[in-house]
Amino acid sequence: ILLVLGKAPLGLYSIAMQLAMIPLEKVNVTVNAVSFSTFSRLHREPERLRRWFLKLLTLRAVLTFPMLVGLALVADDVLPAVLGEKWRPLVPLFQILAPVGAIMVASTAFTPLFNAIGRPDLALKYTAISALTSTVAFYIGCSTAGLIGVCIAWALLYPVLFLGMLVLTARASGVGAGEALMAMGSPAFAVVVMAVAVLAVRSWFPGDSHLIARFASSLAVGAIAYAGTVAAVSGRALWADVASLS
Repeated sequence: ILLVLGKAPLGLYSIAMQLAMIPLEKVNVTVNAVSFSTFSRLHREPERLRRWFLKLLTLRAVLTFPMLVGLALVADDVLPAVLGEKWRPLVPLFQILAPVGAIMVASTAFTPLFNAIGRPDLALKYTAISALTSTVAFYIGCSTAGLIGVCIAWALLYPVLFLGMLVLTARASGVGAGEALMAMGSPAFAVVVMAVAVLAVRSWFPGDSHLIARFASSLAVGAIAYAGTVAAVSGRALWADVASLS
């Protein structure tokens, strides 16, 4: 980005990525502490280790998916208001990168698991492949569409890398790609419902004349839609999983 577009675009991209990574950093500090101690204790019991990993993966998704997607949906209201109008160009960048951040939350969950089963090399290989392929993708995106192209390259590449990791490490980790995706299915579906509800609410408040009402309504309706959907789809199972982690 620096070589092709210069310092100012690089700064915008860096801030957008940092914002997308905030939920990841917060969740990793809390959940990884639980993961390390639990996985270390269960590394000789692969079936229990697999079950605990899937529970923690679901918990990560439940906590971070609505945060990232919700903020992306209201970014054009929130970011200029908080950071200043001059940062409005951040909005489309963040809106593209936020779903990537959600997938990163899921992918970083595997590092403690790989360490627990004595295969830290899997995480290193995944990181190396990600670095190599993203460099190529970034250059193509940057050359063709500037910063938006870089973000789109991330949004297209990272899901492929994550799915590839799930498939290629399933035998070693004991966690199948299908069951890992299923563990995130309920919060992912709830986020889709939330997004539809928030977009519907926002369509009732066009322009900036009702910005506060639009933001407050979006926040309330989004929270109700997400919580209600999660409760309806997997409420009891989710609470049971959370209780079992304590």
